[in-house]
Amino acid sequence: MTSNLSLGATFTHVFFWHWADIKPFLKTFNPWNKEEFVVHDPHWERMKRYKQIPRWWYFVLLAGAYAIAQATNYEGHSNLPWWALTVILLISLTMSLLFATLAATIGFREFNTSANGFYQMITSYLVPGDPIANLYGALYGQHPQGQCIAMLGDLKLGQYTKLAPRVTFSMQILGTVVGAILNCTWFPVFPLVCDVNSPLVHPQTSRCTR
Repeated sequence: MTSNLSLGATFTHVFFWHWADIKPFLKTFNPWNKEEFVVHDPHWERMKRYKQIPRWWYFVLLAGAYAIAQATNYEGHSNLPWWALTVILLISLTMSLLFATLAATIGFREFNTSANGFYQMITSYLVPGDPIANLYGALYGQHPQGQCIAMLGDLKLGQYTKLAPRVTFSMQILGTVVGAILNCTWFPVFPLVCDVNSPLVHPQTSRCTR
């Protein structure tokens, strides 16, 4: 219950205290908007010497991540319809904006993992009576939210240390690709390593001694 209360408190806090900061940013997505987006930040002024990340880079990344999510959801036989996954990802996108605002302004990240039960309830409403789809819904809702905040944190750290934004972005993507490759190559090997007859398994507890 406290997790759900924290979600409501986060929405209320961001809306009342930071809406004036978020609204100009949202206006930049309007192609007919003529107002200049002004950032009053000395670190940002120092970063203007570098080439900024084109917005289409993020759109390409978003499209690629959405396609991979739909592909893994289908191949994993999750029983989660494509439209339900899309709804969960849109909710995750909205929640990422709220939690990222708190992380950027006051450095508070403890509540960014409290939405797991919330996504389970949403998935149960969208796909009732299917526990496998429920787990996948929580996975696709919570993890992108956490990864989004971590990526924004890296970009902010790069801004404080005056690293080129394109370099920071490229290293983030490279690290993600390398991590995905390692996960894909290690996952099939793990059952073999933790076999009961393996020398890596403790003879008394039958637990893997990694």
